[in-house]
Amino acid sequence: MRDPEFRGDWHSAHDTVEELRLMASNENAIDLVFASGKLISVSEIIHNYFAVYLPNRPLRIIPTKMSNYPKNQLSVVGYIGLAENLGWKPRDTLTNI
Repeated sequence: MRDPEFRGDWHSAHDTVEELRLMASNENAIDLVFASGKLISVSEIIHNYFAVYLPNRPLRIIPTKMSNYPKNQLSVVGYIGLAENLGWKPRDTLTNI
């Protein structure tokens, strides 16, 4: 694995569809950020998956040599305040799917 500690703003398709519905039903044109509003590392995603779907399997994440790849130092979390003002809240997270 290249960088298991990379943190991203991952979100679900279900939440994106709900935000699209809110945008379409709003009388005024508005741009919304499709995001979860939280940063989660790749290793957290993998650990959560194994905990839910393969709880009895041992897990060991082995990163590749980072000297071959530039390390992604930038993590950006989406601002979901405008969507929340319309009544939207993230429903699906990587920890409850």
